[in-house]
Amino acid sequence: MTTARAAPCTPGGVFTTAGGNPASLIAKWDGNNWSPVGAGISGIDFPFVRCLTTYDPGSGSLLIAGGTFTTAGGAPANLIAAWDGSNWSPLGSGLSGLMLGYAAGLGVFDDGNGPALYATGRFSQAGGNSAYYIAKWDGSDWAALGSGLGDAGRAMCAFDDGSGAALYVGGTFTTAGGNPANYIAKWDASNWSALAEGVAGDTAPYVHALLPHETDAGPTLVVGGYFTSAGTTAAERIALWRCDQQDRRADSNCDGFVNFDDINCFVQAIVDESQWETCGHEAGCEYLEVNDINRDGYVTFDDINPFVTCLVDGCPD
Repeated sequence: MTTARAAPCTPGGVFTTAGGNPASLIAKWDGNNWSPVGAGISGIDFPFVRCLTTYDPGSGSLLIAGGTFTTAGGAPANLIAAWDGSNWSPLGSGLSGLMLGYAAGLGVFDDGNGPALYATGRFSQAGGNSAYYIAKWDGSDWAALGSGLGDAGRAMCAFDDGSGAALYVGGTFTTAGGNPANYIAKWDASNWSALAEGVAGDTAPYVHALLPHETDAGPTLVVGGYFTSAGTTAAERIALWRCDQQDRRADSNCDGFVNFDDINCFVQAIVDESQWETCGHEAGCEYLEVNDINRDGYVTFDDINPFVTCLVDGCPD
């Protein structure tokens, strides 16, 4: 069984001092003072740490740093490195293959074989093997995720939207696993799939941040970036992906719940779609999606009894 655990990627930086003391691109705060993390991170013309997360390969918790760099603690480390509390070490031969490469997102996901570290960014190789823009580190080896992404990833997290645990990735890509996926996709440990129509915008849209969040409507993924629509809904720079998008029958007012507040909108839907459009329902769902309760392709009197059943006992599978 796969399990999800959020492992947000925390920004690092491009600084060389912290608290007035030397600290090469990364530092730690003990509650009172800043101190360097070993010899820090360096290399290439403009090195920087782009993200941090923690990962335990079974031998103890490690701090993982990703970004644009070639050394960590003075030793070679391509775009990604681990700190064990005393020393820096590379993760195999790291990430490589493209000019101006970087690691931009890190996450931990258990695909049924134990928790593993995942990295996304701009690269075409991991551990010397082909891995397009995303790869998995199991503690000793790198592996590709199918045919990978069509362009760079920028953020990732583990999340269960109600359809099963998966690894969600956002970035500048429009394909995942060779299939269309507009700037956001999920990996279920075997296959890539799109999140409906994804996001879109006027020029060069992308997803830059992902954050799991629990709401009254259930597990929700907060998606941030440069876009003006998510799915078929207008969404300026931020949107929510929720499990109730899998089956939203009878939620006629589109508030994430099926209750007596849906009755008025459902009555308007029975009369005519244009009436439903004026009933005051919240944005984010489609006429047939929530009102065609018996799923015959129409909203008619035949939907009334199924609507009542959903209201009283919950919608059947």
